[in-house]
Amino acid sequence: MKKYNHDWLQANPDDVDLVLMDLQMPVMDGIEAARQLRLLPQFDDLPIVALSAGLFKTQHDAAHAAGMIHFITKPFDIASTVALIRQLRRPHAATRFARSTTSLLASAPATFTGFTVLDVARGLQLWSNVPAYRDYLQRFASGYDGAVGAIRRLLADGNYPAAAALAHKMSGDAANLALPDTHRLASEAERVLLARRDSTIVLVHLGEALEQARSAIRKFAPSRVVDEVPGAPELVAGAVAEDVRTALAVLLERLMVALDSDNPDPVEPVLALLENYAPRASLAALRECVRSFDFRGAEAAAHAFARHYSVSLPERRHDA
Repeated sequence: MKKYNHDWLQANPDDVDLVLMDLQMPVMDGIEAARQLRLLPQFDDLPIVALSAGLFKTQHDAAHAAGMIHFITKPFDIASTVALIRQLRRPHAATRFARSTTSLLASAPATFTGFTVLDVARGLQLWSNVPAYRDYLQRFASGYDGAVGAIRRLLADGNYPAAAALAHKMSGDAANLALPDTHRLASEAERVLLARRDSTIVLVHLGEALEQARSAIRKFAPSRVVDEVPGAPELVAGAVAEDVRTALAVLLERLMVALDSDNPDPVEPVLALLENYAPRASLAALRECVRSFDFRGAEAAAHAFARHYSVSLPERRHDA
C-alpha cells in the first residue's frame, strides 16, 4: 500500500469492499478523507464506516455529512464488527455491474440509466420502499428549486457560513437520494465557500447539475395529488387508554431505533403504524423532520410527542 490510504484507493477503486475510517489520522483526518473520497464518482457506493475511541454528537454529525454510513467505537467487539462488515460491504465490481444492469434497473425506464444525474440502481439499494423514494425525490426537487440563487444572495450579503450550510445540506440530501453529480458538486461548493474562495465556477456547475437532477426527478417521480388521510381521532392527554399508551410506547421505541439509521426508509413504516393510534396532525412535526433528513430533530419531536401523552421513552445517546 502507498504512503497514504487516499492515494491507494484512487489507484485501486474496484479492489475495496469497505473502508474502516479512523477519525484521528495524521496528515489528513478521517472526516476530510471521507469527504474527498465522496467527491470522486467511483466511490459513490463505497461504504465508509467511522472508527473512533469516542464518537460525540458533533463527530457523528460531521462523519455522516462527510458520507460515512455507520459508526464503530473502540474497543470494538470483533464478532459484531465482522458481521457488520459482511452486511455493509459492497460487492466486487463485476457483481455490482451485473446487479445494476439486471434486477435493480429492470423496473426503471432506460432514460434513467445516466448514473451521474439520478442513479436509480443506487437509489433502489438505499430505499426498499419505491413510493417513499419517489416522494422524497419530489420533495428534493421542490425544496431546492432556486437553491443556487439563494446561495448567491447569501454571498452577496457576505454570509459565507449560511451559504456553506445550505450547500452542505444539499450535498447530504443528494447523497441520501442517489444524486451523484449534485452531491459531488454541492460538497465541492461547501468546501470552496468555507475557504471563502471564488465560487463562481462551482456554483454554475452546481446549478446545472441541480437542474438536470430536477428534470430527471420530474420524469422518474412525477408529482401527483394524494388525498389527505386524517389518521386516528385526536388523543386527549391524560385520558389515553392503557392499551393505546402501551402500543405508543412500543412503536415509539421502534421509531427511535429506526431513526438511529439516519435513513427515512425504515422510519416511514413505523410512522404509518403510529397514525393508527394518533392523528396525523400530532405527528406532523416529527414527519417534517424526517422528510428534511433531520433525524436528531425527529428524535426530539418523538420525545415531545411521548411527553405530551405521558409515554415513557428513554433517552438515546449518540456520543458513545
